[in-house]
Amino acid sequence: MQKKYLNPNQSDTPIRNPLATRWEQSAWLGPLMIVLAALVVYISTLSYSFQFDDVQQILENKRIRTLKPWWEYKGNRRTFFMFISALNYHFFEYKVAYWRVFNIAVHIGNALLVRWLVLLMFSTPVLKESPLSKSKAAIALFTALLFT
Repeated sequence: MQKKYLNPNQSDTPIRNPLATRWEQSAWLGPLMIVLAALVVYISTLSYSFQFDDVQQILENKRIRTLKPWWEYKGNRRTFFMFISALNYHFFEYKVAYWRVFNIAVHIGNALLVRWLVLLMFSTPVLKESPLSKSKAAIALFTALLFT
């Protein structure tokens, strides 16, 4: 239930907080903010070259030059990374900007998933009755932004 604020001109007429109403009713506002935040943070990296461990993990890694099913990379401690790198190499070879676009998309996808999981947690019986549930949209957004 939303907190009601009294209109200063008519003290007996309760009104809703318009920001809270918009925040709760908008299904696209949170995801849009996550996408925009990720773009603002990462867009400048599109022109960067491969950095730090990219040389060893991407440029010098011959295992990623052949695309195989993901389970064939099993045994490597970074199975998912190896598969994704092979996929990137298959489509883009060493064009850094495309690798970065893909990684930005992964960051955005992870953040959206975290937001959804936090909102899902607030539908559990314990958190549904919690005072924090009034701020679930904001909590989900800020938690997701940490993963962006």
